[in-house]
Amino acid sequence: MNAYEFAPVPSGQAYQCPVHGEYRPVIAAHPVCPVCADRERQAHAVLLEQAQRQQFIDARNAAAGVPPRYAGAGFKNYRTGLAGQGEALRQVTGYAKKLLAGHTGCLILTGSTGTGKTHLAVALLRNVMQSGRFARYVTSADLAIMLLDAWKRPGDSEKATRQRLMEPDLLIVDEYDLDDREPKRREAVHRVLYDRYDACRPTLLVTNLSADGLRETLGHRLWSRLSESGTLLEMAWADQRRVL
Repeated sequence: MNAYEFAPVPSGQAYQCPVHGEYRPVIAAHPVCPVCADRERQAHAVLLEQAQRQQFIDARNAAAGVPPRYAGAGFKNYRTGLAGQGEALRQVTGYAKKLLAGHTGCLILTGSTGTGKTHLAVALLRNVMQSGRFARYVTSADLAIMLLDAWKRPGDSEKATRQRLMEPDLLIVDEYDLDDREPKRREAVHRVLYDRYDACRPTLLVTNLSADGLRETLGHRLWSRLSESGTLLEMAWADQRRVL
């Protein structure tokens, strides 16, 4: 008998588990406490379920375009220590409830960098996703590139790409007027905003522009449409990111 072989044991022999007392089961010639085995099985099942749930969340976030930095952003962990932050949270959660009830209006978040706009936007996205609907996050610059470079993808076109952008129950367009100022890029983004308005599909627009600057950049016609039944939330407080 070598070091990796085990001598068979009688199946009817009683054994003692130091935790659960006497037992008799023998599996593959080894005595096994059934209580310990069951608890180990349950613990393994819990770990497997947690791993599968995390894989599902990761895949869903990837499909929705959620930036890894904001993967855990939610309404519950949004900080409300400054004046205005609590009201911002109230308005965005209120918009989420209206959205799930069939509201089709736009939401616009304006404010300087570091005020929590993207955090609230992704929190809204996750809320929509948890309801069983689909939301998508994209920066304005990436949206423009996606449209203008569609012809480079075999079998694709700008028209087909715009049609796909009608599918999400909520489309979040972040960083508007940051890296999309070239006229053709901006026009491409505006076409999507027009499309979703015409199709009664809710859109969340996030920008560092002021309300007046956004009105001027969008132009009167598009501003009028996005403002109709929409909500403008100005997040006018200092940058809250920690500086080294």
